[in-house]
Amino acid sequence: LGTPVMQEREAQILITSGDVDSLTVSFDQRVDGWIVYLHLKSESEPKALVTKREKDSRKFRTSDAALRWCKRMGINEVNVAL
Repeated sequence: LGTPVMQEREAQILITSGDVDSLTVSFDQRVDGWIVYLHLKSESEPKALVTKREKDSRKFRTSDAALRWCKRMGINEVNVAL
């Protein structure tokens, strides 16, 4: 990947504690899907959300699905990169 990664469980803890500054949902042509990037207050480089068991990016087939995940995590404001 090259980008630092974060599993969903860790992301949920950091979102709840207020350590996540913002989220970006971005289309990635390499995986033909949408990836969620977490921007932490304590780090300059965003972290890509990954699947639970693997280190592959968690791919959402549609932007709506990625945005629903963000909403489920309690995030009401998301950056979308096309």
